[in-house]
Amino acid sequence: MPLKSRKGIRSVPLPTVTVAALRARRSAQETERKLLGETDWHAGDLVFNTEEGGSVHRSTIARRFHERLKAAGIRPMRLHDLRHTYGSLLMSQGVPLKMISELMGHASIEVTADIYLHTLDVQVRDTARSVERALVGRSDVVGPVRRCDACGQPLPESGGTDSGEQA
Repeated sequence: MPLKSRKGIRSVPLPTVTVAALRARRSAQETERKLLGETDWHAGDLVFNTEEGGSVHRSTIARRFHERLKAAGIRPMRLHDLRHTYGSLLMSQGVPLKMISELMGHASIEVTADIYLHTLDVQVRDTARSVERALVGRSDVVGPVRRCDACGQPLPESGGTDSGEQA
């Protein structure tokens, strides 16, 4: 699949657990390659391959992804949604918007802001609640933010404990 822009070629930092999983996959793949023999290996340096040593078609990857989501009890989503999750997690961890834009390969920081600033709104509200708990000195004054299981967005509070902020 062709890249949309030059920003499509970039380095993306990986968590050590991901690097370890990829190294384990590479080791298993070397064993597979030896069993098949170099002449029958057609996957090149791809991370995932068929049992016959060929490249995996993208529809197969999507099907397996959806099978694993279902088996894990996770709501259905598109593979592309993992990209959005990555950006949202970066935002929630306080990574600067400029860095997120670069990591995501967006054409501009404005594109990133349009997509991810809603996450910042949730952070601001959650921070206000944390400060309120610290000032009052009791953790039971304002409970944790309840989130929708389907989309992760904050749910309205029940029982009238809302102190005026909006979700």
